[in-house]
Amino acid sequence: MKFVQENLYEFTDAKFFNSLLEEEELSPADKKKLKLELEKQGMAVVKKCINNFSAFKKNAGDIWQEYRDFWSTQKNADESVQQKGNFYNLWESDYIVGVVKEPNGKGALKVFNTSASKDDYIAFSCKSENVLKAFNEFFKENLETTMKNVIKAQKDAMVAKKAADEQRVKDETVAKKKENLDAFLQESKINEEKIEKWMIYIPEEGHWPIKVDVDATYKEAKKEYLKTANRKKLPSGSRIEKAV
Repeated sequence: MKFVQENLYEFTDAKFFNSLLEEEELSPADKKKLKLELEKQGMAVVKKCINNFSAFKKNAGDIWQEYRDFWSTQKNADESVQQKGNFYNLWESDYIVGVVKEPNGKGALKVFNTSASKDDYIAFSCKSENVLKAFNEFFKENLETTMKNVIKAQKDAMVAKKAADEQRVKDETVAKKKENLDAFLQESKINEEKIEKWMIYIPEEGHWPIKVDVDATYKEAKKEYLKTANRKKLPSGSRIEKAV
């Protein structure tokens, strides 16, 4: 059984965790003798978790879906090990590290190898208070805080996008209304530019103006009157003449 070196967290997962002491297999005398070494190894495990999470963040970048899927894996870690506690499922690894409460009520940092047999399922165990504190700090202040911030940022971005989309629709609606109003005003202006150059005289009714363009001909004036009066022909005895 090998002693862990200070840089073992830089090794591959299998080499690293297989190099750790197995506290459960040590005699009480050995546990007492190797107490500091076990704590040293436990701190190396926590450091490996920190480095692993940093590698994940570097790989994920700002891709929201990567964090969402990774956080889902973390939330399901307790189901994988069938225990309750704070767990970190290492990125792209078969190992899960967590703090669990043992039957005696005390906490313990344990490493679970999910691909191993039942006998080798627990790859490492340490009850050092310093190790438990270090892991819980990583879990609360690094892992959870990062995930909560990413989730909040994504929600804020979604709210901002929704508000921007609503504003865009509102702006497009206002622009369309303005376009219709401008078209109406332009048409009204054209109508206002028409003058009463032609008139129609109808017996017993007198003269009535016909609004046509400045350069309208007799034929155009007649056509405009018939259209406006909804007639097919001029009234009997009527005549169209230029206004004086």
